[in-house]
Parts: sequence; C-alpha cells; structure tokens
Amino acid sequence: MRRNESALRQTNRQIANDRRSLERKEKELEFEIKKLAKQGHKEACNILIKELLQLRKQKVKNLNISAHMNSINAKNREMYSMGQMASAVGKTTSTMKIIEKQLPVEKLAKNLDEFVKTQERLGMTDKIVSDAFDTMLEESDDDEKQDSVVRQVLDEIGIDLNAQLSKAQEISSSTAPTNELSSELGDPNLNKLLNELKL
Repeated sequence: MRRNESALRQTNRQIANDRRSLERKEKELEFEIKKLAKQGHKEACNILIKELLQLRKQKVKNLNISAHMNSINAKNREMYSMGQMASAVGKTTSTMKIIEKQLPVEKLAKNLDEFVKTQERLGMTDKIVSDAFDTMLEESDDDEKQDSVVRQVLDEIGIDLNAQLSKAQEISSSTAPTNELSSELGDPNLNKLLNELKL
C-alpha cells in the first residue's frame, strides 16, 4: 500500500512538472506568434500556430493522465480498505468459530439461565435474611422499651428493684438455717410461723 502510494505520488509530481513546462512553453509561443504577426511574418506565424496546437493537445493529454492517476490512487486506497475489512472479518469469523467450539451456544444459554436463577435465589435469600434481621431488631427494641417503662414506673413509686431483690436473697439465706433448726427441734408452731413468714 505505501509503496504504491509513493510511486503514484512520484508519477503525479512528474506529470505536474510536465504540465507547468507545457504552460510556460504555451505562453512563449503565444508571445512569439503575436510578435511575428506584428512584423507581418505570416508563414512563421503559421508554423508556430501548428506547434501551439500540438502543445495544447499535449497539455490536454497531461491533464487526462493526471486525472487517471488520481483515479488509480483512489482505487488503490479502496482496494486496501476492502482488504483490511476482509482480513478483519476473517479473523472475527475464525475467533467466533473457536469460541463456538469451546463454548457451544446451547451451553452458553444454559450457563446464562443458571446465572440468572442463582442471582434471583440470592436476591430472595438476602431479602429473607434482611427481613429476619429487621424483625429481631424490632423485637429487641420492644424489649428495651418494656424494660425502660418498668424501670420508670418503679422509680416513680420509689422502689429500687435491685435493692428489693438483694433483700429477698438475704431473707431467703437467713431463713434457711432457721428452717433446718426448727426441723431439728420439731416444733410444729415454729414451723408454721416460719412458713407464714416465707409467704
């Protein structure tokens, strides 16, 4: 491609140089013909006029050759572009054939279908886990709210729940040996009194 373009450019330069040379020669002949006509040299004028006509024909041929060379250059570019496209299509076709052999269309479709189903399952699982977590948080919030309300009510009526529980444990521990002692003594009245105190 590059070699062809280089050769065409060189040829066009030569044609352009020839055309400029012909144009200079044409002007010179026109000047000489006018000069001889003023001097009355008819035969010399006729000879130069014939030469001028031949030169102009050569100039037309030069222009035609230049246009033809430009057309060849355009065709050359077009053929090169088509060749590049054909090569790209060929490579693409070969690649597609290799992919088709390694991964048939049916298998690809199956894999895509499984992928979609897996994504849907994961989406449902995420939703279930999210809902369960939200429910746990709501229940936890409810428990905390209930505990807070209980503590607030106890504070309002002046009862320290922790202190009451501590006293209850002390009473329970202090009555245990007395109960054992009363059992050892075997006094039914004393046992009855202790039982009433527990209540």
